[in-house]
Amino acid sequence: MMDYNFLYREAIKLELMPVSEAKQFQNDLRNKLVFCNFNVSDDLKILGLDVSYKNNFAKASAVVYDLKSKSVLQTGVSRCAVRFPYIPGLLAFRELKPLIAAMRGITLDFDVIMVDGQGIAHPRRAGLACHIGYILKKPTFGCAKSRLFGEEIGELGPKKGSFIPLVDGCETIGVVLRTKDKTSPVYVSVGNMIDLNSAIEITLRCSVSRIPEPLKIADTHSKIAVEV
Repeated sequence: MMDYNFLYREAIKLELMPVSEAKQFQNDLRNKLVFCNFNVSDDLKILGLDVSYKNNFAKASAVVYDLKSKSVLQTGVSRCAVRFPYIPGLLAFRELKPLIAAMRGITLDFDVIMVDGQGIAHPRRAGLACHIGYILKKPTFGCAKSRLFGEEIGELGPKKGSFIPLVDGCETIGVVLRTKDKTSPVYVSVGNMIDLNSAIEITLRCSVSRIPEPLKIADTHSKIAVEV
């Protein structure tokens, strides 16, 4: 069982970092990440993480989603004051604390984490999914609604499952992925302890609409479960 109280205290330290130190932290983090093959089984348990904001408070939700039954097994929510400024590329320093707080309600084990945010598709290769994956030592990837960084190569097809690479120079840092026919794509990139093909497969297998079910359900909980 993870010590979420300890991780929460560590997240507070990150929240209080000056911006220059936060950027250096990410530069150091990128060298600690590990990317490896991941077995996508039918009975996968996915932890979906999402944060929404209201009145300068972050409202986070953690949802354990069962891939086989297509059902939610457990949820956790939190409401925290926001202290780190909004700076593109430094989202993790705003959202780690509320997300860890939401995970306090999770007692079930899970196999992989899907984060509403970026993985290595990030200027310093250290988006929110990288932070979460490294801290929890769990396979983690990001599935974002918009692009933060990188260049899209090629033309994306209209069918579900179509994807094109997202690159920085000669390096592939993610994909632009169609999760439903003729619907706006999402941006998938690895965070830690997983490979890109597995992240794509998991995203597609739990997508009915544009946003994969673990994130769509987490988003709903983050907006309505903890009212200010």
